[in-house]
Amino acid sequence: MKTTASACLIAALVIFTSCHERNFFCDDAKLVEKFPMEVSLTATPFMENVYGYDGMISTGNKIVLLSNKLSHIFYVYDMNGVLSGEFGTIGRGPGEMLGCRETGQGLLFNDVNNRRLVSVDLEASLARGALVQNASYETLPMSSNCYLGRDSVLFIEQMTDSNFHMISYDMKTGERRSETLYSEDVDNPYAYYQSTWRKHPERDILVGGMWWLNQINIISMEDGSRKSLMIGKRPPVYNDAVSTGGLPVHSKKSL
Repeated sequence: MKTTASACLIAALVIFTSCHERNFFCDDAKLVEKFPMEVSLTATPFMENVYGYDGMISTGNKIVLLSNKLSHIFYVYDMNGVLSGEFGTIGRGPGEMLGCRETGQGLLFNDVNNRRLVSVDLEASLARGALVQNASYETLPMSSNCYLGRDSVLFIEQMTDSNFHMISYDMKTGERRSETLYSEDVDNPYAYYQSTWRKHPERDILVGGMWWLNQINIISMEDGSRKSLMIGKRPPVYNDAVSTGGLPVHSKKSL
């Protein structure tokens, strides 16, 4: 199976276009009108009939699949696709998680509805057949994304009634700082601004690809500075194709 890096990015990010000329994240934005290179990728199937999973991570010689729908939350496979074990159940009790999301920080998972960030001990969990935690950090309600920074500082993307906020929370001092991520309120901020954020593996920055805009946002975990990268001449917003598809349209006051 062959595809191209440019085709993948265009399919994922440049979904809807419009003539809107505003950037809702920062003033430091770079426009990329075309990709500088085309790279062909060749892949072979690793596992077949994979249904009901919400995420996947690779750690060491194991593949961990995450599910919020099946009988267990974590399904662990070896590199040959053979099931090594499963553990974790849905709920609010010990060894349970509710609304579990991967963070991109290895075995650190966002237990959204239980308001905690959980570090999973994979080997101990496999041996016991139940979730074993290395550590757990309290988060905030509606923390759609959560990441652990240096010196026990949490970075939490929190959804409110009117917008998204990034919370910097120092667990040692109890200091909490709230900052609006996006500069415009919209009728449905979750549907419009929803992003997939990941922490850079080596640098203290968060990178988020927005679901409904052809825009990639970058925020520093050290000083809060921001940058944006947009594919195409203008950052698009919802257009007629979105509204006719049943998704919420952009608020009138931002048009």
